[in-house]
Amino acid sequence: QEVKSKVENMEMQHGVDVSELSRKHEGEMKQLQQGHEEELADVRQQLEEAQRRPVMQEGASPTNASLSGPMAWLASLRCPVRNLPGNLSCSPESAAFCQDICWRILNNVQGIIALLCNSVDYKIVEATRAACMTWGSAALQGQSVLTLVNGSSRAAW
Repeated sequence: QEVKSKVENMEMQHGVDVSELSRKHEGEMKQLQQGHEEELADVRQQLEEAQRRPVMQEGASPTNASLSGPMAWLASLRCPVRNLPGNLSCSPESAAFCQDICWRILNNVQGIIALLCNSVDYKIVEATRAACMTWGSAALQGQSVLTLVNGSSRAAW
C-alpha cells in the first residue's frame, strides 16, 4: 500500500514536471519565432531598400571629382555597393577599402612591422605588435608617421 502511494506521488510529480517543461518549451519557441519574424522583417526592409537603389554596371566605379592624388586612387578601390549614390557610408572616412582586409592579414602575421595610417594627415590609426615593440605604443597611436621618420626615434632604426 505504501509503495503504491509513493509510486502514485512520483507519477503525479512527473506529470507536473512534464507539463511545466512543456509550457517552458512552448514559451521559448514563441520567443524564438518572434525573434525570427523580426529579423525577417528587417531583412525584407533591407532588400526593398537595396532594390530601390540604382543598379551599377559591373566594373563601373563612380568617382568624386573633388578627390585627387591617393584619395582618388583609394576611391577606385571602394566597394561598388557602398559607393552607390545616396548611401550614407560613401565618405572616404567611412568607406570600406581593400586596405581593411590587407591590414587584418598583416596584423595576424607574426613579426611583421606595419603601420596603418590615415591617408589624409598620415596619422597612425593602428600598429602591429612588432611595430609597438620597436617604437613603443605611446609613440605610435594617434601620432603622424612622419614623426617616426624625422623624430628622435629615427636613430633607433
